[in-house]
Amino acid sequence: MSRYMLKLNLMGYWHAGTGRSAGTRVDALTEKDRHELPFLSGRTLKGLLRDAVVTAAALPWFSSRFGFEPDDGYSLAELIFGTRGDGNQPRDTIHNGILRVGDARLSAVERDWLSSTEAGKALIPGLYREVFSTAIDYESGTARDGSLRGMEVCVPCALVADVEIIPPVGSDGFVLKQNALLERKDQVFTILRDVLPLIDAVGAHRNRGFGRVQLQIEEVR
Repeated sequence: MSRYMLKLNLMGYWHAGTGRSAGTRVDALTEKDRHELPFLSGRTLKGLLRDAVVTAAALPWFSSRFGFEPDDGYSLAELIFGTRGDGNQPRDTIHNGILRVGDARLSAVERDWLSSTEAGKALIPGLYREVFSTAIDYESGTARDGSLRGMEVCVPCALVADVEIIPPVGSDGFVLKQNALLERKDQVFTILRDVLPLIDAVGAHRNRGFGRVQLQIEEVR
């Protein structure tokens, strides 16, 4: 089993949405763990990585670099991340991927200090800010009545997430292709590393400039 560490350098305010509000103060709270510390879910990260692989595969990127071509209807993204169902497909047509992505959190040292010391706990509120925006009326150029919205955001910081490659179990055609992919030493790691520049933002409201990020991945030996 291969393990990697995904490093996220958040370069500006970012927001991991929860769908919850804080009454009349802000309309959108950011996700926090039980110690009130910020994190970005592994499910979100996995989705971003998958989209990056799909984007790269739409070009002759992987076929030219790795000699990989989709085969029998299975794409590279499906072999790595699993197939997606629509809820109506037979269970035996849904396959698991070989990549497990953990939540991205502050480093263990930072989490321990912030959550277990009085000085650290006093600084936790400083990890967050509240930003506000309004909708502008096109004709008058003024704010529309009742359009004020508030959002809780996290300050720039560095997060880390564990990434693991889990060998598949079984002997069907899909699993055989996954194993063939894993037999090429470090290929999955190389693919993930090469597509990281395609991810330039994480979290919600990326189209508004939030969540700008630089990503790195390192193998844990």
